[in-house]
Amino acid sequence: MIDLLSKEEEIIDYLEQQYKLTSTLKNKLCGIYKCYSLLNIESKLLKDKIEHYRIAQSIKEDKSNHEDKKTIEEADTILTYFHNELDTMREKYKKDTDILNRWDTTAQLYTVLKIYLTYGMLRPSEIINMKITDTDEGNDKINYINVVSKR
Repeated sequence: MIDLLSKEEEIIDYLEQQYKLTSTLKNKLCGIYKCYSLLNIESKLLKDKIEHYRIAQSIKEDKSNHEDKKTIEEADTILTYFHNELDTMREKYKKDTDILNRWDTTAQLYTVLKIYLTYGMLRPSEIINMKITDTDEGNDKINYINVVSKR
């Protein structure tokens, strides 16, 4: 059997020559590391290289996330637009309350927009099975928003 520990450098060099993308290199090295693990071979060098590429990929993603950010003025414009849409929808629902009883997509959009503009960004896990109520009583074990106290 080939001594795989002595071939680590060669394997890493080969992969680095073949693949230039950080994410691809990291994935290939993870595959090699998994093979080593299945053969009960501990490779610190492979672990370190995988960690190096994981960090490099994270830094690259962070940089690209900062490049995509909107300016404060653009954010204000978007927020104003959504507040105006909410006001338009509110007037529509005052005239026809049956829309809320039908719970169509427009009513659902109104509810999500109202929650977002009132409470800020919510994760999907916070919205799933959420109860909207006007009291705190009996709600200590469920995910709820009290529209009176805004909790």
